[in-house]
Amino acid sequence: MALTGLASLCFLAADHTPTKAGPYRQVITRALDYMLAEQRPDGDLRGPGDMYSQAIATLAIAEAAVLTGDPGLRRAAIKGAEFIVRAQNPQAGGWRYHPRTDSDTSVFGWQIMALHSVEQLGVKIPERCRRGCQRWLARVSRSRHKMIAGYQDPSPRPAMTAEAVFSHILLRGRLSEAEMKEASDYLLKYPPQKNDQNFYYWYYASLSLMQMQNEAWDKWNVMMRDLLMKLQRRGGDLDGSWDPDRSRYARRPGAGRIYSTALSTLTLEVYYRYLPMYGRPMDRTKK
Repeated sequence: MALTGLASLCFLAADHTPTKAGPYRQVITRALDYMLAEQRPDGDLRGPGDMYSQAIATLAIAEAAVLTGDPGLRRAAIKGAEFIVRAQNPQAGGWRYHPRTDSDTSVFGWQIMALHSVEQLGVKIPERCRRGCQRWLARVSRSRHKMIAGYQDPSPRPAMTAEAVFSHILLRGRLSEAEMKEASDYLLKYPPQKNDQNFYYWYYASLSLMQMQNEAWDKWNVMMRDLLMKLQRRGGDLDGSWDPDRSRYARRPGAGRIYSTALSTLTLEVYYRYLPMYGRPMDRTKK
């Protein structure tokens, strides 16, 4: 479910939908039909997976519903979001692999993205859920402006910081100048490098910095774009794909070539999926 959702998001970001003629119309239609068929009556989209699958499938279905206006997709996305809300840990305020059991920032961020996309369908996320989200973000950060975050405690991690920053943006809409500077300065300490591949971190850092449209984004964008283009396979059976990285996130079951290719594609598509919430107007000629 998670891999189907990630792959679907790649096509949707390029404006390939079931309602629009194009070379990948049947591909995205089959993917969405599969996820809809697997959804249980209570909104469960995990299949054989966990809350990562729930969030990513809900996110993909919600994005498709926004693009097409299809009522069936809208209903499925709302049911998926309702399952996510019920699965939130009532004490910690976050999510982990299974409903209402502990929390971690990695699983948390995907739920926030899914809930944000469902909100674009006109559905309000319960205030109790939002308060829990803020509680978790406060728990995993002790930096001056609360932007630098850890996995299950405040021990700083680049990927978790990037994911927490983007979660802050989706939940609140805007960051202060001081918050943006703290986040940008930290993320630029860990620039994209060929000998330290982490597609998960690159994706969330790109999402976060793109929103800021500042000098940090300009630097990151050029480095990230050029490196991903160099890493993409050319020719043969693997043409167009990216080799799996060796980070802890890529060691999860199923996180192989499809995972790395989907995250790389989505990283190159951040310009299209989320318009900058503040900063100067985006110059698409710099992509």
